[in-house]
Amino acid sequence: MKSKLKDDAILKISMIIIGTGTIIYWLIMIVSRGELLTTYFVNDTTNTYMDYFNMLANVSDLDPYKTYANYPPLVFCFLRVMYHMLPIMPGGDDGFILRNYEPAQLGYILFIITVLFCFIVLTSTWIKNDDKYKWMYTFLLLTSGPMIFTIERGNFIIVALIAVMFFLRYYDSDDIKLRILAYIALSVAAAIKTYPAVFGLFVVDKRRWKEVFFLVVSGAITFFAPFMAFGGKRDVIRMFQGIMISSGDQATIGSNYNFSLVNLRNMILEIFNINLCLSDLFFQLGGLVISVIMFMLADEFYKKVIALTLMCIWTPAFSYTYMLVLFIPILLILCTKNNTSKIDYFYGMCLSFLLCPIALPFVFEESIYKFPISYSTAILNIILLVMAGVLLVDVMSNKLRIIKTCKVDNA
Repeated sequence: MKSKLKDDAILKISMIIIGTGTIIYWLIMIVSRGELLTTYFVNDTTNTYMDYFNMLANVSDLDPYKTYANYPPLVFCFLRVMYHMLPIMPGGDDGFILRNYEPAQLGYILFIITVLFCFIVLTSTWIKNDDKYKWMYTFLLLTSGPMIFTIERGNFIIVALIAVMFFLRYYDSDDIKLRILAYIALSVAAAIKTYPAVFGLFVVDKRRWKEVFFLVVSGAITFFAPFMAFGGKRDVIRMFQGIMISSGDQATIGSNYNFSLVNLRNMILEIFNINLCLSDLFFQLGGLVISVIMFMLADEFYKKVIALTLMCIWTPAFSYTYMLVLFIPILLILCTKNNTSKIDYFYGMCLSFLLCPIALPFVFEESIYKFPISYSTAILNIILLVMAGVLLVDVMSNKLRIIKTCKVDNA
């Protein structure tokens, strides 16, 4: 059954924003010969796809955590299978050599095509509009800034995105089989990127305690069991050490392409030379607490999803641009929502702008950092903060309105 024209408005506005923003960006790239390309995409132009190929090289000797990798082991189980596509060769433990090696390249191509196919199928089942809008919007999401950034990096968050989308689509299905599949999908997402585990709060919120237990057990098995394929307990320790090492490195490489609250402090220091003298833990706990408050007070599903997505982005020490792909399922929820209100349009516009690549220069012509801050990243962080601030005020004011109404009714 097709949605009414009014219910299509957010979809159409989102299409205009993402489509216009993306076209403008690439036109600027063509006219300027890519002069501003590295203000939005990573400025290490020799490092393309290396999130994938570096991790592929790590499984060459079945010891992926020897370099303190920060991916959970399920990723390396998959990569071990992909590594078996390769003939035995010298240099198989070097990610750059693998990236330039045809059998390894073909594996990555197959991986990306499969993931994008799953994305297209899921998106098409979500949007019930006319085909022309459904396929146009799917194409715009596929070519949005964060999606291109993710593919260019070769980051496995693209698999976690598919799993999270499936979970959000079916976790509340009337069909118990679909719900179980949704829980398994979330377990896989958490076993790839860890932080999607927070979406399990939706199952807790439904008070389905047997299913909560299943989700916890499924998540624990999916996360920890693959360690047995490698170094067991030793690698559990080394993975968490790797997370700590990579988190500590972020302060030394600059603030660009990063959307965590810890990075917000670093941005303020880099741009305004103002030292807030507050620890990383303060910002991480602050983002966690604010997100939980918004989740608990929100009265609509998509607002709760925004709150948990902000938790995923804000809480880590670093959240690169690829993390913004987690806003895609929220847009799909909004675009298929009936009885939209004015505030829904605001969130839809903010989310759409966050998916647009922006072609603006670096703030400083010279910098000591590897990733110097750009106006592109600064503006996207501001949009994110404004959306979060409005959401906090929105959910708190709605809660106060409900409390006042209850008091009047009881008087």
